[in-house]
Amino acid sequence: MKVYLKGVNSCVMRRQKLEQYREYFDQNGHTLVDSENDAEKVLVWTCSFRADVRDNSLAEIKRLRDNGADVVVGGCLPDIDNKILAEHHDGDVLNWKDDVEKMADIFGSEKVKLSDLVVTYGEDQVCEDLEVYKKEHPNEDVQFYDRFNKLVISEGCPLRCTYCSEKLMFPPFYSFPVNDVVAKCKAMVENTGEYRVSLLADSLGDYGSDLESDFPSLLHSLRGIDDRISFLLGNLNPYHIIKFYDEFDDMLGKGYFHHISLPMQSGSDKVLELMERPYTAADLTRIYELLDRHGFDNYDTHILIGFPGEQEEDFLLTCELILDRKPNHVLLSGCMLNENIPAAKLAGRVDDAVIASRISRAEKLFSEVGIFCNAEGGIHMTSRMKERMN
Repeated sequence: MKVYLKGVNSCVMRRQKLEQYREYFDQNGHTLVDSENDAEKVLVWTCSFRADVRDNSLAEIKRLRDNGADVVVGGCLPDIDNKILAEHHDGDVLNWKDDVEKMADIFGSEKVKLSDLVVTYGEDQVCEDLEVYKKEHPNEDVQFYDRFNKLVISEGCPLRCTYCSEKLMFPPFYSFPVNDVVAKCKAMVENTGEYRVSLLADSLGDYGSDLESDFPSLLHSLRGIDDRISFLLGNLNPYHIIKFYDEFDDMLGKGYFHHISLPMQSGSDKVLELMERPYTAADLTRIYELLDRHGFDNYDTHILIGFPGEQEEDFLLTCELILDRKPNHVLLSGCMLNENIPAAKLAGRVDDAVIASRISRAEKLFSEVGIFCNAEGGIHMTSRMKERMN
């Protein structure tokens, strides 16, 4: 069968799945084609973690169907927004959590099962200087992390954050084999000469929990390739620094890290409990004090504003913590509730106008003290952040 694979809004972690699908089709005698017009089936990996990217996925499904394609919808959309998808698509659906069983039903008999194909995925550094590269390649979408090697180490998430819509579609948590991850990292470093490696996962710090290992052990194994390697940790849950506090203390002292993305979400214990984030505001302060003790200030954070039950005093507690610690970069997001997630059932929904006002106030407060603040409705780039990105 001739198959065309299309990724819509696909992040690095999801491109790992597309690579696994490519391997599956190749192993089972299908032909991957370069154009949707040449395909017997078009498999679209969709994204639906926010309403805007969901609508982009739906628009692409409509475009393909209008052009006569036999569309198979995979990825995040089928489980996150199944009712909305059903209004736009009545064809085959390949849910991520059920893709092993559904592949043969949709694409015919198989010699090799999808579950037999473990694909450890990484992407080599794209460029050293973003601005120069953008000028030379104006049609390519390059971001901050494209300046480094990128390595996916696991998929799925065992945590229970009540605001997370992606939990609806994740398969069981799975760590990629240690030897495969180390081999992939070694190959990227040798190929690029770039020793900064961005580690990516849906729950980074849970690596190894299904392998009788743990995240610090993986970092030691990767650093064993070459002691010049340093890590960028993408979306590391603060809980995992608390869990492995002594190990992080040691690794910070040995220069293991180049950058840490540490989403605190809120500075209010009440809101953190409602979110089912497994740490407290005191834990966050302890983490920031650890970073300060090692002189490590190349970190950023994410705040979710307007979570159900958040009152003015909760919002102010969050702002006070940020103003006290002054991270390099704060991403401000308004809470958008998918009706299928636990948070949608909580009392005390915050009005959209209140959320917009709090975002605007936080952006102003943070920007005034030199914090780079990326928020809905505006971006203020400080010279301090520009320096940090180099």
